[in-house]
Amino acid sequence: MPQAAATETATTTPPTWVSLKSMPDGAEKFASHSGFDDMQQGLVESNNRGLILYDTPVIVVALLLEQGVSASDALDKWRAEASAVLDFLRLNRRKLVLAERPGGAETLQSLSAFFPNITPSVLAFDDADVWPAARQLAEVLLTLDRSAFAIWSELQASSVGYLTTDIEPITSVGQLAAEWHSLSVSNRELARDQNEIGTALQAQVLQLEDSLKATENLRQQAAHSQETHAARISELNTQLNAAASEQIELNRRFHAAQGERDAQAAQLERLSVELSTAQSRAASLDSQLSAETQRADQKEADLKRSRKSEELLVTQVRELEGGLRAKVEESKHHIQELKSQLDAMYASNSWRITAPIRAVVIWWRG
Repeated sequence: MPQAAATETATTTPPTWVSLKSMPDGAEKFASHSGFDDMQQGLVESNNRGLILYDTPVIVVALLLEQGVSASDALDKWRAEASAVLDFLRLNRRKLVLAERPGGAETLQSLSAFFPNITPSVLAFDDADVWPAARQLAEVLLTLDRSAFAIWSELQASSVGYLTTDIEPITSVGQLAAEWHSLSVSNRELARDQNEIGTALQAQVLQLEDSLKATENLRQQAAHSQETHAARISELNTQLNAAASEQIELNRRFHAAQGERDAQAAQLERLSVELSTAQSRAASLDSQLSAETQRADQKEADLKRSRKSEELLVTQVRELEGGLRAKVEESKHHIQELKSQLDAMYASNSWRITAPIRAVVIWWRG
């Protein structure tokens, strides 16, 4: 059961080096598909024409070799994935167009017959990072392996841009049949020519097998060296990632320190402003204190003068008080004398004798 599930996934999910696209009639942009089943359903349900773009096998195998995959495993993986693509192509040949990336002007011109709005960016592919040694080794492996070479030949025979005749847009069923027949004949002729070329090439390869066996050890050493380099590169990548993480942490700390420094600078500026304000306030207070001191000194001098005046007044008051007391005593003594004289007068006979006369005078006046 798990094996069946794995087979279904392998047949429905395209490899990473394949792009599935379709464009309905009259549309201007391609629609992308995530799998063969998705594209199959789109081709059945609508009047779409599909486009399968695949990366050149040499680049695909070279990238696998760069990833540390052995030569036999890389070829097996590519054969299985390429066979799935060809199987899907055979089932939908009338509605599918196959093209290799990167494609040249001839491929773009051939595709424009089916997709008038196609642009060169669809066929763009950046292979600058592929090692030349890996590219050469991949080309040798694909050439020496007969089954891989046959699949490669069939892919090229089925791809636009490799055909010798121009492809015109199909506008009718009769033209479709004629075009299909022409393509079948061209494909058979091209396959026959490629088989003849492949046979001749295989003969030359068989002659070179002995010399290649002598270089096998060197290739294995190179593969081992490549694995060593790959391990070293992986180690360096790990160190680089660690250094990058450390750099990120240092950047974070730097930004945090910079933020803290900015906050401290702002606080320092705020404190400087407060200090200037305090200094201005202190200068103002010093001025006020000087004025108050001067006023206090003036008041103290006035107080001393007041005290002297007060002491003088107290002395004068005491002198006056002494004089007044003497006068009061003198007045009391005089009053006492007058009182004695008055008492003596009231007690005299003359006062009593003249009392009626005084009464008449008082009555007359009143």
